Amino acid sequence: MILKHMDKVAPIVNKYKDNIYLMQGTFVGAVGEMHSSDYTDSESTAILIKHLASVIDSSIFLSVRTPAMWRTINQTFTPISENNAFQETLFSRLGLFNDGMFGSEYDLGTYGESHLATAQSFTEKCTPEEEIAFQNQLCNYVPNGGEVVLDHPRSNFPDVLEPLSTMHVSYLDYDYDATVLDKWRGAAYTGAGCFQGIDGFTYIGEHLGYRYAIQSILCSFNWKEDENATLSIQLKNEGFSGSYRKYDTTATLENTETGDVYQIPLDFDNRFLAGGTAATIQVPLPIRDYPTGTYNLYFSMSDPALNRMIFLANSYQINEPYGYRIGTLSIQKDF
Repeated sequence: MILKHMDKVAPIVNKYKDNIYLMQGTFVGAVGEMHSSDYTDSESTAILIKHLASVIDSSIFLSVRTPAMWRTINQTFTPISENNAFQETLFSRLGLFNDGMFGSEYDLGTYGESHLATAQSFTEKCTPEEEIAFQNQLCNYVPNGGEVVLDHPRSNFPDVLEPLSTMHVSYLDYDYDATVLDKWRGAAYTGAGCFQGIDGFTYIGEHLGYRYAIQSILCSFNWKEDENATLSIQLKNEGFSGSYRKYDTTATLENTETGDVYQIPLDFDNRFLAGGTAATIQVPLPIRDYPTGTYNLYFSMSDPALNRMIFLANSYQINEPYGYRIGTLSIQKDF
């Protein structure tokens, strides 16, 4: 019956695949949370998730309730690495959801007391510290989210910031648990920067998932030696997680006098820019081919599936359709 339910749901889900981030669970358990069911044993879970993966479009991520379930399904203690990420296999698209986040010392059964180094079975739930470290590796490449529940000391703000970042949490239920969410609303971020004094609920919301910010821009050119100029853009991800969808990244030069436009697709895979890390995108500019003049320089990221611009955590002016105006470039050839 459960497998037939998956078969019936799949066509509608697949029809709107570009708008669907992930699917949680295996259609079993109280409120779909993979507990209190006759079909959450290891064998049933493996059958269900493998069937779901076979009928749901491979671009959509799936997720299970605990890291132990992930290890049991994939029969490994080793999480995804950069080498086998984003390949649209079950292994590379299976993430986690935690609907007991911060609700108790062990996140309401998410974790246990075993140790990963000595675990004899993939089914063993390990200590919170080890499981969070496991998620730190795994969830660079697959989503992690869920719900914060019950007013427990572990959910105090700002104590939650480090685990949310380490687990690379990209989404949380907006409505549940209101007690915890209101506790965050009543707290204030006291760190440095533009968020100082902002309430904790807003601060966390602004950091769920990715948060890209341009840190620096440099254009270098030795007219005696270089064929091209080199544009270097340092981009930092200040969010808790990366983006699990590849975006189109483009640099654009617009001649301020003639209106001529030169667009340069950038060789950059944003999916590998993890939360809290930075990368420098280097762009060769064939400025010897460009006419003399002053050029506006733009940077943009866009989601090709949704035809939507990705907004940055910068205050640069946006100029449709070229993106963020990040500077000007003057080309002179009077030598």
